[in-house]
Amino acid sequence: MFNYIEELRKKPERIKKQIAFFVAFLIVGIIFVIWLSVIYPQVMGSKKQVAEVSTITEPRPISAFGDTFFAGLSAISEQFSKIKEAISSFSTLPVYYSATSTTTTIINQ
Repeated sequence: MFNYIEELRKKPERIKKQIAFFVAFLIVGIIFVIWLSVIYPQVMGSKKQVAEVSTITEPRPISAFGDTFFAGLSAISEQFSKIKEAISSFSTLPVYYSATSTTTTIINQ
């Protein structure tokens, strides 16, 4: 190793800079690969957990819209049926008949 360093000292400045750049690039590459091998499994694991949780807890937007739309339609139809019942009950109550019969007698007199 020391012999190789001595040989490098004898080389021109341009070659020394190229070798230094290559060695630095190699060391940074090794560090990056080690960092990536540690971080990548954690990132993929957390993405998988998020995907599993989101599919369980969150309904799809279209199905949620459909559920809301059909719930609104059923509520509207219930209100219309209540209104129909209320209107039909006005004409069948005994109070209605007594009120209309007294009115007609007053008019006829």
